Amino acid sequence: MKQIQSLMPTFFGFWRHRKKLFFATRFWVSIYAFLLVILSFKLFELPLPWPTILLTSLSFSLLSASIQIVNDYHDRKNDQKKGKVFAANNASLILNFWLIINLATAGLLMAVYLISPKLSIFCLLIWLLGISYSFVQKILIVQNLIVAICGGLPILSGGVFYGRLELKSLFIFTILLAIIFVREIVKDIEDRKIDAGHKNTIPVITAQKIRSNNHIGPIKNPYFTIEHPIKKMFPDFDPEIFPSFDIAAKIIGRTSLICLLLGGWGFVTFFGMIGIIIMLALVLNRPDHYIQTAKQFINLIIAMLVLSIFIDKI
Repeated sequence: MKQIQSLMPTFFGFWRHRKKLFFATRFWVSIYAFLLVILSFKLFELPLPWPTILLTSLSFSLLSASIQIVNDYHDRKNDQKKGKVFAANNASLILNFWLIINLATAGLLMAVYLISPKLSIFCLLIWLLGISYSFVQKILIVQNLIVAICGGLPILSGGVFYGRLELKSLFIFTILLAIIFVREIVKDIEDRKIDAGHKNTIPVITAQKIRSNNHIGPIKNPYFTIEHPIKKMFPDFDPEIFPSFDIAAKIIGRTSLICLLLGGWGFVTFFGMIGIIIMLALVLNRPDHYIQTAKQFINLIIAMLVLSIFIDKI
């Protein structure tokens, strides 16, 4: 009875903060993972094993939520600088909620294991990789890579289940890897002042180097070999974030060429990626003004990519 009574404050805490806890899961990321798993099976154009698909999709949805929540808990003190105080003020509640999500995720993975052990292990490895994100903030680029890899790997679920990977699945994984990696760079640009001393991100490190040697290289167009002086193209640019822009533009520029090999939806994505580079150029001029727009545009490109492939497979 005492144990049950001790759980009551936690239960009422969940109920009172249910909306904030729900948004802490980043439910849109869970929806993205859910749809990506379904798409990974549809790419094979075989009869769909719906029990396996639904269990795997739900597993990815919950493990994505688990990754988001543990990161909020781990970064709760630094996030207060951004005005995010819920995790800091409700640390024990967040931790309890994370444990419940973990139990549900583990239960689903056990169910997947009974159908396909290798698919269950695949999900588990992605889950562990995602959780490791919260503990490698001092290692340059590693956090960006973890998010990008975890964000793209669900598209390979069908291949893991069937024991073979389609070339198209690998192409889509590469495109998602590039777009999500660039989105993380944009997010780091937004947090560059807050992350200083807490994370070693590309914008933070390159800003420190530029301040020390005051050196800026030329901008390289990702589609051509012509080089233009930065000051001539962007007279009002922020030199501290240029290296971040340069890296992001090159990644998107090179990867976008793959899109042209993937049919109609790939062609549309190609122009979407050109749009990302245009948005990055606006961020270069006025980072604090255009950064939110750039993030939303990249999110739109990811959604457009997933939905256009779905439409193509219906």
